[in-house]
Amino acid sequence: MKLKLLAIGIWGILLIGCGGGESSSEASQPEIETLTQTESFDINESVIKGTNVGKVTIPTKTDDAVKTVKLSGINANKFSISKDGFISTNSTLTIQKLLSNSSQKLERKEKTYPLKVIIIYNSEKQLIINIEITVYSYVEVEAENKVPLVNAGSDRTTEINKAITITGTASDTDGSIISYEWKKDSIVLATTPSFSYLPTIIGTDVLVLSVTDNDGAISNDSMSVVVSAIEIVLDTTAPTKPTLTTTPTTTIADTQSVEVNGEVGTRVWLNGNNVGTIGSNGKLTINLDTSGVDGTKTFSIVLKDSSDNASEALVVNIEKTTKLTRIVSDETYYKYLWHIDSKNSSEQKIVAEVANVTGKEALEGNIDPNADINILEAWKITKGKGIKVAVIDDGADVNHEDLKENIFLAYNVDGKTDDIYHHSNNITDASHGNNCAGFIGAPINGKGIVGIAPESKLILIRQEEEADSAVIEAFEYAKNNGAKVISCSWGTSAVSEAIVAELKSLYDAGITVVFASGNEGSSLDDEGIDDESEVQWVIGVGASSELNDVALYSNYGMNIDVIAPGGNHSTSIGILALDDSGDQGSTKNYGLVSNNYAFTDGTSFSAPIVAGVVALMYSVNPNITPKEVRDILISTADKVGEDKADYWNGFDLERAYGKINAFKAVQKAQK
Repeated sequence: MKLKLLAIGIWGILLIGCGGGESSSEASQPEIETLTQTESFDINESVIKGTNVGKVTIPTKTDDAVKTVKLSGINANKFSISKDGFISTNSTLTIQKLLSNSSQKLERKEKTYPLKVIIIYNSEKQLIINIEITVYSYVEVEAENKVPLVNAGSDRTTEINKAITITGTASDTDGSIISYEWKKDSIVLATTPSFSYLPTIIGTDVLVLSVTDNDGAISNDSMSVVVSAIEIVLDTTAPTKPTLTTTPTTTIADTQSVEVNGEVGTRVWLNGNNVGTIGSNGKLTINLDTSGVDGTKTFSIVLKDSSDNASEALVVNIEKTTKLTRIVSDETYYKYLWHIDSKNSSEQKIVAEVANVTGKEALEGNIDPNADINILEAWKITKGKGIKVAVIDDGADVNHEDLKENIFLAYNVDGKTDDIYHHSNNITDASHGNNCAGFIGAPINGKGIVGIAPESKLILIRQEEEADSAVIEAFEYAKNNGAKVISCSWGTSAVSEAIVAELKSLYDAGITVVFASGNEGSSLDDEGIDDESEVQWVIGVGASSELNDVALYSNYGMNIDVIAPGGNHSTSIGILALDDSGDQGSTKNYGLVSNNYAFTDGTSFSAPIVAGVVALMYSVNPNITPKEVRDILISTADKVGEDKADYWNGFDLERAYGKINAFKAVQKAQK
């Protein structure tokens, strides 16, 4: 306990009412004096009642003795003071000094008692001294809590979907652990120190262990689980390489069946696809698909056991004879089709063959190997599937063996019926349209010849009237029934304004019209000649021969665009077509072909050959315009005639812009 005496003034005498004449009441007021005095005491043991806790110095005066000394204040009753200034306790004030332990410490507390010491002298003068008595005590307080220690354990590795046991530890030096919590990405996994963890995703999982002690302190630690794919230990004994019962052969079919031999129960994989399982007889029949293939297709056959051990691959190569190459083997009169494969016709020496059976010694040389239009390469891209081509002519035989398969519609403008057959027994009054239609759409069927667009569809229109209205009706019928190309192997040399307007209308509608230039061997630029083939809205076509140059009979002019094979009887064998007389036969089959076919020549057949190429172009790009069709045909044409030609800015008067090249035209139309 400490005793402090705090001054509230200075030592001196406060004189109140000293002058004469003052009232007796004022004169009786005691003088109050103040004194600054401070004392401090430390008490280190229990203080009991009656113990002196401090002493206040009482000022003495020679002329005025102390009468009384007393304490004043709220807590004055706890203490007493004597005339000589000793302050004693009136009650027991216990200060306990406690021993601390590991979890506790002592903190000193103090309580202050403000008091006044009032000293009264005999003269009734008073001296007031303000004091404070501070009592110190020691109380027990808690030591600062220590956080718990936690260990989530070492990092682990495992495989996906394979459970592992995760164990963490924790301790608390000044208490105990009351809770555990394992989390992954804020998701609670467990509330125990140890748990079973099942990873479901390949990667690295971070697991966090949080513990709480009895005082609420929390500690965290983490560990990682690296999750990998399941390691599968396989039986590395692979199945034996498969074999085939029979070796595949060159085929014209789209599929070929083969029998695979192997270990029972092994799975058969063909070009990376599972196609079945070897049966109890040690065999499995599979199909090798060669559809759409032109040439060789390679197949890989592998056997796999239940552990996915793979055998050595059996490699099978099949030479596919597609419809393209079937022409060579299956089309009966392929060797005569020099406009399609002039190299083959040249090798077959067909000119000599015709000369032998006809006795025509005047026939010249052989077929030029370059006389064709490069159609074989074009067919590797397209054969004109589904494109509608109209042929406006004098009729056709809709039941012809090499035509009927590709006929879409038949219409007789003159009779307003679907009967377009040219009913006549007169060989000279034959169906010219039959020839033309075959050059476009004769299918690949192994029966005779093949057209330039063998998968196109034909709209055959019989129209023999010269009236403009009938011609326009034929054009409109073709347009209204979906024709993209119209082939016309006729002309008037005096085209009317009405027909020109109709041709412009078809051009604007996106339909390409092809006209033959005629067979007089003359110029169309002469005065008075206005042929349909010269109209700017059509493709004008002249003829080329077996000698890979313009045919001598082909009309020419500044407005003709290209030439195409038409043959030439006078110098060679002509060009093989469907017989224009149907099954009645023709004088021009020379006994080399059946009555359904005949050798002929003329620009009438050059025009449908060009129309067939245009159909191929539309099949690879339906959006090209008639102008683009013309530009492509001109820009890709082959310059023929060698030193005889005089191409000026790419144009020769007799040969126009050159002979069509089907492959280049189709290839350019694709872009």
